[in-house]
Amino acid sequence: MRGVTLVELLINIAIISGIGTITAVMLVSGFRNWQVNRVRTEIQRDTRQTLDLMIKYIRQAQATTIVITRRAGQPPYSDMTFTTIGGNAVEFYQDGTTLYEVFDGNKIIITKNVRALLFAYPSSQDGALINISVSFEGGTYEGGTQTFQLQLEKVRIMN
Repeated sequence: MRGVTLVELLINIAIISGIGTITAVMLVSGFRNWQVNRVRTEIQRDTRQTLDLMIKYIRQAQATTIVITRRAGQPPYSDMTFTTIGGNAVEFYQDGTTLYEVFDGNKIIITKNVRALLFAYPSSQDGALINISVSFEGGTYEGGTQTFQLQLEKVRIMN
């Protein structure tokens, strides 16, 4: 019966340690990628839902009642108020990272991960077009955040 030499034992330990290190790095990297993809998917869903809701109301706006302003401490052009053809007062605005909708005095939170919101008239003579530009961010790993989605929509006001 033959024993194992010290050199053979050290080589085996080095190989097993290397495989363990590589496996740990791959697991951490895979977990981080999974977190980023999960957040990206959630933000894409929120983006679609948010824009669909805003477009629905903006298309019903009376073009002459639209006012685009800025709330104190918020990005420029991040507050839009108007009256719909049905006479409802509607406001969309950003406060911090939260996007709010106010419909006839009832305030609701649309989403909580807005990085920047911008309402603007495009550089055309058509006063019935509004640009909505919105970017969303989400938490990734180790307390970090990343901006994932920038969306620009042109909305035609029907009235």
